[in-house]
Amino acid sequence: KFGLIRGAPRFPSLRAEGQPGGGHDVELPFIGRPLFLQFKLSHYLWRSNASEWDLYGRPYYRIYLRPLRHSKQHNLLIDLEQGGNDVYYVAPEFYAIEELDEYYSTYTVSDHSSFFSPLEIGGLPDDDYHYLTFITSDNYYDLHSNQFSEKRRRFSKVDLVERLSTRLQQQPFELDNKYFHNLANKLIMILSEYIGDEKRVVALKNQIQKRELAMEKARFVSYLARTYIDAEFIILS
Repeated sequence: KFGLIRGAPRFPSLRAEGQPGGGHDVELPFIGRPLFLQFKLSHYLWRSNASEWDLYGRPYYRIYLRPLRHSKQHNLLIDLEQGGNDVYYVAPEFYAIEELDEYYSTYTVSDHSSFFSPLEIGGLPDDDYHYLTFITSDNYYDLHSNQFSEKRRRFSKVDLVERLSTRLQQQPFELDNKYFHNLANKLIMILSEYIGDEKRVVALKNQIQKRELAMEKARFVSYLARTYIDAEFIILS
């Protein structure tokens, strides 16, 4: 939930589409913006011999980015964000199962999460491991590698809603058939550099051509996001 910003169009199930009146196009907000979220795991480090303990002097959280030698996902997310889309890593600011139960049952998980822009993290300089660390009382996080440690801005839910609301007012998109067709093709173009299989790329392009309704194309965007960049596709309006 993002406060005054609505999200997530309703995608009828295949069964619902087969019912009387079920063959309609997706109930999409007419004006909005896409949001891509990739969920990360936060590691809670509470021992005084933890690597960054001297940096904070207290327990802190660590989030690992996937090394380039294993996955190009971080660069894919940067390319997607550079294309004018809102893209964020999201990670919990809690670690206990009791906290998860409480926040989940009260729909407040996002209130207790941090959001990070891949573009603001920047491209990874090498194939080594890189990670972020932060404490909940600070609005910044530290980016670490074998070569450097730099401070960046992290976003709370309140910060994110304010940022997304501003962008929604300044640069909204008309969410129609053409929009989702173009978004799917842009995703495929970004992915093509990393897939490395021309036949697969052609097959993906053919798939979008076969889809006629905006609902079908929006679903295909969601499929591409989940399959290739482990991201959830949300529509904000």
